[in-house]
Amino acid sequence: MLPSIWPGDVLLVRRAAPADMEPGDLVLYAREGDFLVHRIVKKGGDTFTTRGDSLRVNDEPLPFSQVLGKVAMIERSGAQFAPKEKLKGPARFLSLLMRYCAPVKAFALRLNSLRLKLNRARGDRETLAA
Repeated sequence: MLPSIWPGDVLLVRRAAPADMEPGDLVLYAREGDFLVHRIVKKGGDTFTTRGDSLRVNDEPLPFSQVLGKVAMIERSGAQFAPKEKLKGPARFLSLLMRYCAPVKAFALRLNSLRLKLNRARGDRETLAA
């Protein structure tokens, strides 16, 4: 779900009725033994169509019964924020770059990994100082 959700982010997921979920919402669902978070791109009948922000194609239609909840909050590096319903500006541009240019996606993931390591090291230093 890059660039909306990065490895290391913590998600708050709340149950929600299908009537309260609309295109643009991020949903958690189970499929083939995995848990996934993708954005709803279409709602029809008793299914959602979802897609990851940096993926080229939509997922197979998802029955409402497979949706476990809606992402209500994202926590990253101690900051909390609500997910955006639509990517705009730099986030949209980064999403398109990642969608069509694998090296950009790999570089972004490496930078994120470095950010996580630095945050952990900073936290370890603060723990030792206390």
